[in-house]
Amino acid sequence: MAIHNRRGSVRRGPLAARRRVTSRQATTHLRRSRETRGTKLAESKEDFRSILETLARIVAPITVATALLYYFGWVRTGAIFSYFGVDQRLLAYTIQDYLLRSAGIAFRPLAAVLLTGAACILLWYLLKRLSTGSRSNPRVRVSLAFLAVALLVYSGVVLFGLARVRTPLLAAIALGVGVILAESVISLSGRQNETSAENAVLGRRLLIVAGLLLALFWATAIYAQQSGERLARAWGNQPTLRPSATVLSEKDLQLAGPGITATRVSVEGEGFQYRYQGLRLLIYSNSRWFLYPERWNLDTQATVVVLRDEPTIRVEMQPQR
Repeated sequence: MAIHNRRGSVRRGPLAARRRVTSRQATTHLRRSRETRGTKLAESKEDFRSILETLARIVAPITVATALLYYFGWVRTGAIFSYFGVDQRLLAYTIQDYLLRSAGIAFRPLAAVLLTGAACILLWYLLKRLSTGSRSNPRVRVSLAFLAVALLVYSGVVLFGLARVRTPLLAAIALGVGVILAESVISLSGRQNETSAENAVLGRRLLIVAGLLLALFWATAIYAQQSGERLARAWGNQPTLRPSATVLSEKDLQLAGPGITATRVSVEGEGFQYRYQGLRLLIYSNSRWFLYPERWNLDTQATVVVLRDEPTIRVEMQPQR
């Protein structure tokens, strides 16, 4: 309500004053509610980010372990059947097959990886403790730097085939140790300024992860190749390690090889007429029998017999003996 005085000016009444106070309170309440919503939104974003980081920390090791198991199974399977002249693509293995075939065999390499990781952590703390007086004694950092460079150069020479070594697995281990030593020397030197420290640390971590993954997959490939070749040589030199196979067929398959004997079972022309013995089971996969002669190691020209699983043939298996 407005009150007019004698000079014609308008004087605001109590109602107008209350309206101004109410309007200020509403504006303040609206501003506070917006700030509260903004704070809650920022908190929700931070919570979502923390959840994503937690998931990444959990999923990343599982992904790496799965990739290592698959790679181990693929390399080992290729090494086994390449020894017998069989392309592993004929087996038509799936990802699950490779994972299952490598689950039990890869226990020792995975245990070695865990022990190596624990040793790297201990090495890191040891280097950090030794470098507490690095400013007064820089010889420690210089020695570690030379050692890291030597390990990286050695592993690079072996990796690119510039030199042949009898134990390439040591070169893969040298690569991982060299990467860790290089990171330790750089991070403990303390010569980075604050402006470029964040970017430098991020770049170093990316290089460390790439180097360690390279060393890990390299070591996995070497171990899987050696493991597959050892097993294939054992199967070839000691056929009794594999089940004995007898093939019955309605028609003459003309199977020949060192130790394979063919016998005419029936001359009536019905049922299975031929029997083939002296075979060992290599693998059954993709609806095919992969068999090899018992005296595989006595003939360099021996070949693997591949038979489709058809009603016209029957394969009888006997225990290993």
